[in-house]
Amino acid sequence: MESSIDEGFGSVSFPASRKNLGEVLADFHDVLIEPEFRQDKLDLARTGMSGGIARRNDEPQGIAEREFTNTVYAEHAVWLGGRIRHHRPRHPR
Repeated sequence: MESSIDEGFGSVSFPASRKNLGEVLADFHDVLIEPEFRQDKLDLARTGMSGGIARRNDEPQGIAEREFTNTVYAEHAVWLGGRIRHHRPRHPR
């Protein structure tokens, strides 16, 4: 069974056959009703996210895209790349 979730979407998938469908659905029920948030997995995700944030300025194209979007949309909240961003303009208009 595999699962993933982010800010706006979550999914769970699993292989099943007629022989093990009852067992798989019982496991699926347990995942939905009593999800497990293991500290080691949370720490791993946190470390990965921190690394991504630290490296976000390594690529000039990424910087240009972020700055262009911030300039174009200025003070409006917009849906960008899976995140809602609120940006305050750097310079008054």
